Amino acid sequence: MRLYDFIYLWTETVCLEMLRATVLFIAFLFVGVVPLYAVGVVDSITAPRITVGAEEFWVHPVVKGETLYAISRKYGVPQATIAAANPQIYYGVKEGQVLRIPIPEGLRTKKENLGYKLHQVKAGENLYAISRLYGVPVADIRKANALISDTIQLNEILRIPENTVSTAPEAAQVIHDVQKGEGVYGISKRYGVTQEAILEANPWLRERQLELGDKLVIPQSSAGLPDSLANLLGGGIQPPMPCDTAAAFPKWKTLNLVLALPFELGKTQATVSEDEVYDISGTAARGMAANTRYLDFYQGVLLALNDYRLKGYNIRLTVFDTQHSPTVVQKLVQSDTLKHANLIIGPVFPKNLSLVSQYAAQRRIPIVSPLSGKISATDVNPFLFQANPSFYTQLKTLVEKTVKQGTTRIIVLREESLADLEMADKLEEFLRAQIQRLNPPPTLEVLRYPKGEATAKRTPQLRKLIDAEQATKVYIPSNSEPFVSDLLGQLNALSVLKKTDTVEIYGMSRWFKMRNLDLSQLGTLRVTLFSPFYVDYQSREVRDFIDNYRALYRCEPTQFAFQGYDVVKYFLGALYKYGENFHYCLSRYNVPLLQNYFDFRASQDLGSYESRALYLLRFDLEQGLVPLK
Repeated sequence: MRLYDFIYLWTETVCLEMLRATVLFIAFLFVGVVPLYAVGVVDSITAPRITVGAEEFWVHPVVKGETLYAISRKYGVPQATIAAANPQIYYGVKEGQVLRIPIPEGLRTKKENLGYKLHQVKAGENLYAISRLYGVPVADIRKANALISDTIQLNEILRIPENTVSTAPEAAQVIHDVQKGEGVYGISKRYGVTQEAILEANPWLRERQLELGDKLVIPQSSAGLPDSLANLLGGGIQPPMPCDTAAAFPKWKTLNLVLALPFELGKTQATVSEDEVYDISGTAARGMAANTRYLDFYQGVLLALNDYRLKGYNIRLTVFDTQHSPTVVQKLVQSDTLKHANLIIGPVFPKNLSLVSQYAAQRRIPIVSPLSGKISATDVNPFLFQANPSFYTQLKTLVEKTVKQGTTRIIVLREESLADLEMADKLEEFLRAQIQRLNPPPTLEVLRYPKGEATAKRTPQLRKLIDAEQATKVYIPSNSEPFVSDLLGQLNALSVLKKTDTVEIYGMSRWFKMRNLDLSQLGTLRVTLFSPFYVDYQSREVRDFIDNYRALYRCEPTQFAFQGYDVVKYFLGALYKYGENFHYCLSRYNVPLLQNYFDFRASQDLGSYESRALYLLRFDLEQGLVPLK
């Protein structure tokens, strides 16, 4: 089984090790040192200032070629101080980053009357939400910042004009039908209003939690959306359609399906960039014949279409070879060939997908990212669906599925290596967030192993930590095969010694690809891994698909073939059942698939939908991989 492989994101190199050591050395070097501020340096600082809480900062955008040392010299602030205020620069500063430079006590000033305030963009914010926050029209903010569009970036510093009078229309109301899994926070992001505004409009929310079927009053302007999205959607937010068959796509009407994949026909080798390749196997296509996987996907698509056609549906399929070329995709978009499409599947790679997504959004055409675990964060498109969840979405879902009410004890065993650093930090972040939601909260203990530490030093720590009398969930956020293999061996020995039947162990999806793990240990320890994909080869539907695939193509179906079948079956079924606005109804739409089950949630402000479906797969000594209910 091939799954996500994100190891290249954390590739451990000598350079990174040297960088980390250098940063740590600099931090120690500057701790406790009283900085000297040359008059010439201080006088030359003209950077804008921003106040966050009680702290005052200079705002510094990093330019090409700039180093932390150079920035430190420019402002007369120690490197360690700057690094502490900007955790994102752990691996070094990069062009385009916006840094907060702490202003020393003696240089802080009273609030300057600049005619504007400074606002740092937070996650989930858009221009409309910021305009409501300050009572300043979107047009005034756009003018003050010379914005040519309404797209803003996380951590971007915006000038908010003061002494302006809001010209926003009087508030109107939209009624929102609460769907499965929705919360106030997510709904507030979707409509571009604050949570407090929703609570004020719905006082009963302060007394109980949201439930499926609740109707929320959403205070909005008469436009109802940020300007860009109002234009995109052709007017304000419309109340969700009733999910019945009244708006169904007619069976007799021709449905135009477009498939845009990088087949790269005529090429034997794929030339692709590692940082752009995210497929369902998670493997960068380094020198691989990439067309095979997409042909497999295409063949799965054809089988799904055949099922619909046998039932009397009229479908026209148009296929484009995007060749992994933005130029080819741009020409496709400019030709307006896609204007009659009812559904677009693809492209695969984020840059190409973004080009088609913008086109599809303007024409309200549903578009599916079928294989990628990553889409552009700047795409604002409520008609874009990401079928394959990102790795961090999977990690968050794992925590939500396993840390529930009644959990009493959680242990994280991590190796302090650069390769696992980001993944382990994210897991801890998700665990702490989930713990806060539980009452009483479970205990969380984190055991950090220095890289390459001898087994003999680890064993006593584990013996103290693992308690046979107490139910414990153990998470191991590591993709290092030597570390994982060694740790599982120790845990297996402890399980025999202490009979720790109460311990549950959760590993990473990358473990599926480790060749030298002892499967008997995985079974004995009842290790649970996670994956967005699982094929039950005993099911009748799977056996029928395999038989049909073999008969037609004279080969075995791959994971990509299963994916092609599932994506088409799911989305065509949604169109035929609920019509072009099927996204309002996905929470109650259920169709049996072969290796997926989709659970789409809005992933950003009025933006794309991302599936959060995840299988928890436990190793059983007799049955092998068994999905947990």
